[in-house]
Amino acid sequence: MPSTETAVLSVYGMDEQLRYMNTLNGQSRYSIHLPHTKNSQFLVDHIVQHDKSSTFNLLNLP
Repeated sequence: MPSTETAVLSVYGMDEQLRYMNTLNGQSRYSIHLPHTKNSQFLVDHIVQHDKSSTFNLLNLP
């Protein structure tokens, strides 16, 4: 969803706990540093922008 419009990024562990949240604005690409999650290799990334919502699975490698 490349765009320079404001978007809210939420990252959840597979235990459904919120691990990271940030508001992104002004760029089409961002570098983020996610916290390490114990006993879980995957995170769920949810992006909300205006009336659009996207969800991705991320591999969390050590």
